[in-house]
Amino acid sequence: MELITNYSQPEFYRFSRDSIELANLVVNYLIENSISPGRVADLCCGSGVISLEIIQKLMDDPSLKVSSIDFYELQEDYRKHLENNIGQVSEYFPNTDFNINICNILKNLEQSQDRFDLIVMNPPYFHHASGRSPKDERARICREYKDGQLKGLLNRGVELLSANGKFFFVCREDKDSIKVIDELSLKYQVEKVSEASSFSIYLLLRS
Repeated sequence: MELITNYSQPEFYRFSRDSIELANLVVNYLIENSISPGRVADLCCGSGVISLEIIQKLMDDPSLKVSSIDFYELQEDYRKHLENNIGQVSEYFPNTDFNINICNILKNLEQSQDRFDLIVMNPPYFHHASGRSPKDERARICREYKDGQLKGLLNRGVELLSANGKFFFVCREDKDSIKVIDELSLKYQVEKVSEASSFSIYLLLRS
Protein backbone atom coordinates (compact mmCIF):
# COMPACT_ATOMS: atom_id res chain seq x y z
CA MET A 1 0.00 0.00 0.00
CA GLU A 2 1.04 3.60 -0.55
CA LEU A 3 1.60 5.39 2.75
CA ILE A 4 -1.45 7.45 3.71
CA THR A 5 -0.40 10.91 4.84
CA ASN A 6 -3.46 13.11 4.26
CA TYR A 7 -4.58 12.75 7.86
CA SER A 8 -7.72 14.44 9.08
CA GLN A 9 -6.95 16.79 11.96
CA PRO A 10 -8.62 19.74 13.68
CA GLU A 11 -7.84 23.33 12.78
CA PHE A 12 -7.21 24.26 16.41
CA TYR A 13 -4.16 21.99 16.75
CA ARG A 14 -2.01 20.39 14.06
CA PHE A 15 0.38 17.55 14.74
CA SER A 16 4.07 18.33 14.27
CA ARG A 17 7.38 16.63 13.62
CA ASP A 18 7.68 15.19 17.14
CA SER A 19 4.84 12.77 16.33
CA ILE A 20 6.42 11.65 13.06
CA GLU A 21 9.87 11.33 14.61
CA LEU A 22 8.45 9.22 17.42
CA ALA A 23 6.72 6.94 14.92
CA ASN A 24 9.86 6.56 12.80
CA LEU A 25 12.02 5.82 15.82
CA VAL A 26 9.62 3.14 17.06
CA VAL A 27 9.45 1.52 13.62
CA ASN A 28 13.25 1.39 13.35
CA TYR A 29 13.53 -0.04 16.86
CA LEU A 30 10.98 -2.79 16.16
CA ILE A 31 12.58 -3.74 12.85
CA GLU A 32 16.15 -3.73 14.15
CA ASN A 33 15.19 -5.89 17.14
CA SER A 34 12.65 -8.09 15.29
CA ILE A 35 9.96 -7.22 17.85
CA SER A 36 6.32 -7.82 16.95
CA PRO A 37 4.23 -4.95 18.37
CA GLY A 38 1.26 -7.12 19.38
CA ARG A 39 -1.19 -5.03 21.37
CA VAL A 40 -0.57 -1.30 20.94
CA ALA A 41 -1.89 1.66 22.94
CA ASP A 42 -1.64 5.23 21.65
CA LEU A 43 -2.10 7.51 24.69
CA CYS A 44 -2.96 11.20 24.24
CA CYS A 45 -3.42 10.10 20.63
CA GLY A 46 -4.98 13.20 19.08
CA SER A 47 -5.75 12.24 15.48
CA GLY A 48 -4.02 8.87 15.84
CA VAL A 49 -1.12 9.75 13.56
CA ILE A 50 1.66 8.08 15.55
CA SER A 51 0.30 4.55 15.69
CA LEU A 52 -1.19 4.73 12.18
CA GLU A 53 2.23 5.72 10.85
CA ILE A 54 3.77 2.80 12.72
CA ILE A 55 1.40 0.14 11.43
CA GLN A 56 1.68 1.34 7.84
CA LYS A 57 5.48 1.43 7.90
CA LEU A 58 5.61 -2.10 9.33
CA MET A 59 3.37 -3.55 6.64
CA ASP A 60 6.26 -4.77 4.48
CA ASP A 61 7.40 -7.11 7.27
CA PRO A 62 4.55 -9.58 7.92
CA SER A 63 6.38 -11.00 10.95
CA LEU A 64 5.88 -7.73 12.86
CA LYS A 65 2.17 -8.03 13.48
CA VAL A 66 -0.05 -5.48 15.18
CA SER A 67 -2.99 -7.37 16.67
CA SER A 68 -4.80 -4.28 17.98
CA ILE A 69 -4.46 -0.54 18.48
CA ASP A 70 -6.31 1.22 21.29
CA PHE A 71 -6.51 4.98 20.82
CA TYR A 72 -6.96 7.02 24.02
CA GLU A 73 -7.87 10.69 23.69
CA LEU A 74 -9.34 13.18 26.15
CA GLN A 75 -11.15 15.51 23.75
CA GLU A 76 -14.35 14.52 21.95
CA ASP A 77 -13.40 16.93 19.13
CA TYR A 78 -10.90 14.34 17.92
CA ARG A 79 -13.37 11.49 17.47
CA LYS A 80 -14.38 12.29 13.90
CA HIS A 81 -10.73 12.72 12.90
CA LEU A 82 -9.80 9.39 14.47
CA GLU A 83 -12.69 7.68 12.71
CA ASN A 84 -11.67 9.22 9.40
CA ASN A 85 -7.98 8.30 9.73
CA ILE A 86 -8.64 4.79 10.97
CA GLY A 87 -11.09 4.33 8.12
CA GLN A 88 -8.41 5.18 5.58
CA VAL A 89 -5.94 2.67 7.03
CA SER A 90 -7.98 -0.17 8.54
CA GLU A 91 -9.07 -1.72 5.24
CA TYR A 92 -5.45 -2.76 4.66
CA PHE A 93 -5.27 -4.48 8.05
CA PRO A 94 -8.29 -6.80 8.34
CA ASN A 95 -6.70 -8.78 11.18
CA THR A 96 -6.05 -5.73 13.38
CA ASP A 97 -8.62 -4.36 15.81
CA PHE A 98 -8.91 -0.58 16.05
CA ASN A 99 -10.55 0.81 19.19
CA ILE A 100 -11.31 4.44 20.01
CA ASN A 101 -11.54 5.48 23.66
CA ILE A 102 -12.53 9.08 24.40
CA CYS A 103 -11.82 9.41 28.11
CA ASN A 104 -9.62 10.93 30.77
CA ILE A 105 -7.02 8.22 31.35
CA LEU A 106 -6.08 9.79 34.68
CA LYS A 107 -9.59 9.25 36.04
CA ASN A 108 -11.42 6.59 34.07
CA LEU A 109 -9.07 3.62 33.91
CA GLU A 110 -8.70 2.73 37.58
CA GLN A 111 -10.18 -0.73 37.07
CA SER A 112 -8.59 -1.40 33.69
CA GLN A 113 -6.87 -4.76 33.40
CA ASP A 114 -5.58 -4.10 29.89
CA ARG A 115 -1.89 -4.56 29.31
CA PHE A 116 -0.14 -3.52 26.12
CA ASP A 117 3.04 -4.75 24.44
CA LEU A 118 3.79 -1.36 22.90
CA ILE A 119 2.70 2.04 24.19
CA VAL A 120 3.39 5.34 22.44
CA MET A 121 2.58 8.73 23.89
CA ASN A 122 3.13 12.31 22.81
CA PRO A 123 1.60 14.07 25.82
CA PRO A 124 1.20 17.78 26.51
CA TYR A 125 4.77 18.61 27.53
CA PHE A 126 4.77 22.35 28.21
CA HIS A 127 4.12 23.35 31.81
CA HIS A 128 1.16 25.72 31.98
CA ALA A 129 3.32 28.40 33.61
CA SER A 130 6.15 28.19 31.06
CA GLY A 131 4.84 30.77 28.60
CA ARG A 132 1.83 32.28 26.86
CA SER A 133 -1.09 29.88 26.67
CA PRO A 134 -3.14 29.45 23.49
CA LYS A 135 -6.41 31.35 23.48
CA ASP A 136 -8.32 28.27 22.34
CA GLU A 137 -8.91 26.01 25.35
CA ARG A 138 -8.83 22.91 23.13
CA ALA A 139 -5.34 23.83 21.91
CA ARG A 140 -4.22 24.54 25.45
CA ILE A 141 -5.26 21.06 26.55
CA CYS A 142 -3.20 19.57 23.70
CA ARG A 143 -0.13 21.61 24.53
CA GLU A 144 0.06 22.19 28.27
CA TYR A 145 0.00 20.18 31.47
CA LYS A 146 -0.72 21.37 34.98
CA ASP A 147 1.07 20.35 38.17
CA GLY A 148 1.08 16.58 38.57
CA GLN A 149 -0.51 15.79 35.20
CA LEU A 150 2.64 14.79 33.33
CA LYS A 151 3.66 12.50 36.19
CA GLY A 152 0.18 11.00 36.19
CA LEU A 153 0.21 10.39 32.44
CA LEU A 154 3.60 8.68 32.49
CA ASN A 155 2.66 6.56 35.48
CA ARG A 156 -0.55 5.54 33.73
CA GLY A 157 1.51 4.42 30.76
CA VAL A 158 3.64 2.25 33.03
CA GLU A 159 0.54 0.73 34.63
CA LEU A 160 -0.83 -0.25 31.21
CA LEU A 161 2.44 -1.79 30.04
CA SER A 162 2.89 -5.55 29.89
CA ALA A 163 5.81 -7.11 31.76
CA ASN A 164 8.01 -7.19 28.66
CA GLY A 165 6.41 -4.21 26.93
CA LYS A 166 8.02 -1.10 25.45
CA PHE A 167 6.82 2.40 26.35
CA PHE A 168 8.02 5.23 24.08
CA PHE A 169 7.15 8.81 24.95
CA VAL A 170 8.03 12.37 23.98
CA CYS A 171 9.11 14.79 26.69
CA ARG A 172 10.63 18.24 27.01
CA GLU A 173 13.95 18.83 28.74
CA ASP A 174 12.78 21.15 31.51
CA LYS A 175 13.10 20.88 35.28
CA ASP A 176 9.55 19.60 35.78
CA SER A 177 9.76 16.77 33.25
CA ILE A 178 13.31 15.83 34.22
CA LYS A 179 12.19 15.46 37.84
CA VAL A 180 9.40 13.10 36.78
CA ILE A 181 11.75 11.05 34.60
CA ASP A 182 14.33 10.82 37.37
CA GLU A 183 11.65 9.47 39.71
CA LEU A 184 10.62 6.85 37.15
CA SER A 185 14.26 5.87 36.69
CA LEU A 186 14.41 4.78 40.32
CA LYS A 187 11.90 2.01 39.58
CA TYR A 188 12.23 1.28 35.87
CA GLN A 189 14.75 1.27 33.08
CA VAL A 190 14.41 4.65 31.32
CA GLU A 191 16.63 5.60 28.39
CA LYS A 192 16.75 8.71 26.24
CA VAL A 193 16.82 7.35 22.69
CA SER A 194 16.59 10.57 20.66
CA GLU A 195 17.08 14.26 21.26
CA ALA A 196 16.03 17.32 19.25
CA SER A 197 16.21 21.03 19.98
CA SER A 198 12.82 21.22 21.68
CA PHE A 199 12.00 17.66 22.75
CA SER A 200 13.45 14.24 23.51
CA ILE A 201 12.15 10.70 23.06
CA TYR A 202 12.45 8.16 25.88
CA LEU A 203 12.03 4.40 26.11
CA LEU A 204 10.81 2.89 29.37
CA LEU A 205 10.97 -0.80 30.23
CA ARG A 206 9.38 -2.30 33.33
CA SER A 207 12.37 -4.56 33.89
